[in-house]
Formats: sequence, C-alpha cells, structure tokens
Amino acid sequence: MSYDELVTINLRGHKFDTYLSTVNKSPYLSQRLEKAKTTSASGNYERKPIFINRDHTQFRHILNFLDSGKIAYTLSGHDISELIIEADFYQLTDLVVELKAKLTGPGLGGRSRKATKRRRRRYK
Repeated sequence: MSYDELVTINLRGHKFDTYLSTVNKSPYLSQRLEKAKTTSASGNYERKPIFINRDHTQFRHILNFLDSGKIAYTLSGHDISELIIEADFYQLTDLVVELKAKLTGPGLGGRSRKATKRRRRRYK
C-alpha cells in the first residue's frame, strides 16, 4: 500500500477521489477508511469506497482544507455556516475555529469594535 494511494469518497452519489495522505488528516475520514479495508481472495488489502450520507456541496472545501491547510474566503455567511457544520462533522476543530472567527469578525455580518462604537454613539 502506497501513501499516495487513491481513495474514493461517495457523498450521496457524488464521488470524490483524493489521496490517502489527504484523507488521513481528518480523524473521522481516517477512521472510516480503516473500516473500509478488506482482504481480497489473494490476501492483498483493498479499500472499498467510503459512503457518507452527507450533502456534497461543501465537501470540496473540506478536501481543499485537508490538502492545503487553507480555506478560500469567497463564501457567503450562509455557506460558511454550512461549512462549520460539515467541518465539525469531519472533526476538523482548527477549521471550525477559523470559520467561526471569520463569520463573527468584520466583513461577514460581524462588526469591528470601531463600527460598534460609532453605532452606539449615533443612537445615544
């Protein structure tokens, strides 16, 4: 078995192929992969595709984060909220923390301290 082995993840019929090294960065996916190992008649290890009963729309962002450690912030607040739920499901604590900070920080509905102070002064 090579560390660069390709694995297939099936999310309700939408298939994603990625490397084992990428999937192993998620505790949840790594655990699922371990359970998907089977032994063939010849005695070699084989992996069945993993089926996960989740929506696929945010999964590409999950894979990109696992691969690069970064997330593209071209997402709306709603998309970030969905991605937080998915990141939590895949046990990606660092991503959850980063996304929550982005969601509540300036730029996506959160207010900076200066903006909050200006608003308070205006209504006094």
